[in-house]
Amino acid sequence: MSSTVKAVTAFLGLAACTIVLCTDCYLPNGAAVSDFVSSFYASGHLVATGRASDLYPAANAENFDKAPYNQVAHELIRDLPKNRIAAYLDPPLIALFFAPFSLLPPAWALLTFQLISLACLALTTENVLAAVLKKEMGRADVLNWTFSSICFLPILFTLWVGQIGILLGTLPLSLGFRYLLTKKPIRAGLVLSLCILKPQFSLLALFLAASPIVERKNKCLIAMGFGVFGLLLLNLIIFGPNVLGAWFNCLELSAQIFSVAPAFNIQIATSLPQAVILILPKDFVAICRPSIYIVGAFIGLLGFVTSLRLMQAKIKDENKFAAALILAAFATPLTMPQFFLYDFSCLYPAALAVTFTKWHPERRWYFQSLLRLAWFAINIYTLTLFFHREFAEPLVLLAFMLAFFRRLLMIIEEVREKDAIKSVPMATY
Repeated sequence: MSSTVKAVTAFLGLAACTIVLCTDCYLPNGAAVSDFVSSFYASGHLVATGRASDLYPAANAENFDKAPYNQVAHELIRDLPKNRIAAYLDPPLIALFFAPFSLLPPAWALLTFQLISLACLALTTENVLAAVLKKEMGRADVLNWTFSSICFLPILFTLWVGQIGILLGTLPLSLGFRYLLTKKPIRAGLVLSLCILKPQFSLLALFLAASPIVERKNKCLIAMGFGVFGLLLLNLIIFGPNVLGAWFNCLELSAQIFSVAPAFNIQIATSLPQAVILILPKDFVAICRPSIYIVGAFIGLLGFVTSLRLMQAKIKDENKFAAALILAAFATPLTMPQFFLYDFSCLYPAALAVTFTKWHPERRWYFQSLLRLAWFAINIYTLTLFFHREFAEPLVLLAFMLAFFRRLLMIIEEVREKDAIKSVPMATY
């Protein structure tokens, strides 16, 4: 990217970020309908007031309309529209993290969290660049790339609605990536385990942790397993089995509700399994869902096998882990059942790692072309969703992502075949 283009994109990103932050102060109604206020702010209030048992619907509930959480959210947030159904689907431990935010008015709480997310985005940039370039980055370069990343609209969308994808997704991924390249696999695994709190990013964490097992390097994967167990145990100790069990029941209920198209905004459901399920007649969903999930799992497995094959090649570690990260980023929307438009922010650390890793000039051009096409396709879809929702069709975007993923598999195989150092047989006399 030329310095002029970089400066322009950074300026546009800064301008967009400023507009988003200003809307919190001058448009409180807009803040009220954000995901942060209706989900994380209200859940933090319940935990802070000792009502964690009201986070999730009852075990026999058929929807979220009459759940205690929805009623509390409308009582707490005056500007929340009456037809808006509030629900909390994340682990109770996250609600505990957001409990202090409930001491602030909703708009100011959202603004505070957006600033924290912006700082986490800068740390994500610094971690990836420092890991690949093997030097500390100047603040100007970090801020430049951080604000440029906001021109990738899913990141702007994440900041705008107050989602946790940057805090519990891109930041742990970037830090785990950095620890892996600095030969600290145990720290990497523990950090990557945080992605289980944002399941849409867990596949990327698993690719990074599990791919080195072909080289008999399993410390990262074991540490990640202990980290995941520790997080579940912490939820159990703090909130008890009843609340933790209610969370698992809530996940099952949400899967059923999200199988019905009118239940939510289907245009943001940019998961291939979910998008296919939503176009099926309601009576066929239960029958076809297992097969659809198996196809999605096969796509993810194909990407993981490709990553394993590259790990066996004699190339630099930064190339291996950058490839694993980008493979997982493109496989995730084709594999995960619940993946939404703002979750495409997972592409940012992967794209940054691949962009700054040293490749053969031909392969570098392949990677850059693929990333530009993906950036263009996802941004066009996001703009279409905002301005002409009726023309936004998730399956069209996902068809492009499937084509991009196929092309990425070919590029990685070409890297393995042409760029790996070939072993030279010893001469015999």
